[in-house]
Amino acid sequence: MVNWTEIHPDFTKELQQKWESKGFDQEQIQHWVQVFGDNFDPNNYEFFNWLVNGNSNEVIKFNQETNQEEKNNNQSKKRKTNWQEYGNPFSDFTEETTQQWIGAGFNRMQTREWLNIGLRAVDANYVWWLRDIEGETPESILNHGDSEALYRRYQEFLQSLRNSDNEEKDEGELLAEAINSSLEVEENIRWQKIHPDFTPELRKEWKDKWFTYEEVKEWVKGRGDIYDVEFASQLKQGKPKNGNIFDLIEIKPTKGRNAQKWLDKNFPKELRSGFVELDISGQDLEGVLKLEDFVNLKEINCHGNSITKLEVINCPKLKKIDCKWNKLVDPNFLSSLNPRKLTWLDVRDNAISPSDLSCFSRFTNLEFLSIGALCPITIDEGVFNLFYGSLEPLKNMSKLGYLLIDNTDINSGVEYLPNSLRYISYSTEARPESKIKEIKWQLDSFISDLRNNSLALVENDEPKIREINEEESKENNFSEQKEELNREIIQHQITKLQETINRLEKEMNILQKQLEKAKKSDNLQAVEQIEEKMEVKRKEVREFEERLEKANEQLNEITDSENKFSEQVEVSPKN
Repeated sequence: MVNWTEIHPDFTKELQQKWESKGFDQEQIQHWVQVFGDNFDPNNYEFFNWLVNGNSNEVIKFNQETNQEEKNNNQSKKRKTNWQEYGNPFSDFTEETTQQWIGAGFNRMQTREWLNIGLRAVDANYVWWLRDIEGETPESILNHGDSEALYRRYQEFLQSLRNSDNEEKDEGELLAEAINSSLEVEENIRWQKIHPDFTPELRKEWKDKWFTYEEVKEWVKGRGDIYDVEFASQLKQGKPKNGNIFDLIEIKPTKGRNAQKWLDKNFPKELRSGFVELDISGQDLEGVLKLEDFVNLKEINCHGNSITKLEVINCPKLKKIDCKWNKLVDPNFLSSLNPRKLTWLDVRDNAISPSDLSCFSRFTNLEFLSIGALCPITIDEGVFNLFYGSLEPLKNMSKLGYLLIDNTDINSGVEYLPNSLRYISYSTEARPESKIKEIKWQLDSFISDLRNNSLALVENDEPKIREINEEESKENNFSEQKEELNREIIQHQITKLQETINRLEKEMNILQKQLEKAKKSDNLQAVEQIEEKMEVKRKEVREFEERLEKANEQLNEITDSENKFSEQVEVSPKN
């Protein structure tokens, strides 16, 4: 066996075997070392395997140019490029004209094509206009027939660039500004074809990590994640923090959209005053979300994302906030709300750290408050609100009609609940260990007393009867809300279950690829380990599929019940 340490000193026998298992020979390795220079790392065999099986031309070219540029900078910073050294048709070139062509976005081969049809070394700006503004090619210019008319249009274009701020600038300066602006716009458009959320700043992050356009395109195509530059860089370097590259891909969760960047892009600050209601639910948003300067906003619905922190600034009219099914870790956003305005608050099924209910005491006009946990999927994952303690902070909420505190650790203070309540949900089914079970009998008694009081009618007391009828109407509305809540919860469970199954199936596909590679390289130990992992994944898929089937059955039962009720409703015949 040839010792590859002669090619690169960091090669070991184990690394050599891994490269050979990927189909690389000594000559190919020497080629890669020459292309990547000091950037070459023998541990990076997976990345080079991807390059060989994909389109590596852009990467090779990029690294060759990078290495050559570094070499030129280190060896001769004073020496500038002059294409004159390449002879005809560059004989009339100088360092200055060479830089003009390069600055206009032409490489030497492209420049040669234009020179070969009769253009001159000093025509870089004119050729840029022909190609990038007029959309011409060397072939089309040969067939155009009226070169003088083209040049007149070019002069008119130059004149159109002039204004009171640049009257003193010459042709080169005007064109340089136009070229830079055009190139930047074109580059933005090109990268936004990879993903519409690409910004110049994000593009720079990828380039700073030595990624080419083609590499980023391949990355997004495979993972759909433009923000995970650091993780992609780890893979490219072949130095993941834990395990091998495929293990890292397997455990890496799919990232969503940056919540703040998405909001700022879709709802610019200058337009925010025009919104009264805002629905950004289910947009796959994650991280911190700052709602700022929505001065007329009354309702915000951001449920079904992965928001970890919510900030509300200068939104004085907010009446309704629905942020359930996120990953909020604290209720601190409440401190900036107008307590007289807020009437509806739903923060259930988040990840709020241990908190008592004092954060809600200011909101005495609340009619609806939901702070519990109802989604068994997230509860099983250990993601749920940890509210605890007494219900006393709710004692002044004289308008509160609906309270959801399921599966929390609230265990006292039933005597402080307002009599306005018509519906309380306090299940412990999804989390049997929750402490609310300690006051279940008191809550049962509270509900029973409310119903008995409603039946204590005074004979012929018409005002009292009307009042009771109004209360019964409200109770019916709450019952309808309860049914809708049950449907909503089950639908959310179905969505989460399907997402989990899809994720497990993707992980199975990754494992399958690993298994095929391990079998090709006769790595029996790896084959055994991968097959064990796959069996675990299969069991998980079967388990979640069973849970999905049950959830669909529950949803069908609710639908059937609603349909039967609708069939039973008849219009009373007129007398």
